[in-house]
Amino acid sequence: MIFKKLHFDYNPNAVKKGMMKAYIQSVEKGDYQSKKVWIVKTADDITEKSTTVTYYIDPETRKILKQDIESGTRKMSMETIK
Repeated sequence: MIFKKLHFDYNPNAVKKGMMKAYIQSVEKGDYQSKKVWIVKTADDITEKSTTVTYYIDPETRKILKQDIESGTRKMSMETIK
């Protein structure tokens, strides 16, 4: 897999400043809507690893088909549509 580093500060008033890291917690093969996908779970320093973002990635096109965000009891899901 190829990952690009993106640097941005979406909250300039945040307590944490400087370089933050994102972490890949796991990568596994799975299925999403009858398609083979990579399921990639990540966390980051911005949320002190308390939020998990799960990406469902098409291994052929490498497009993100779905993204789930879990932060405590709050959940959000985004899917690509045609």
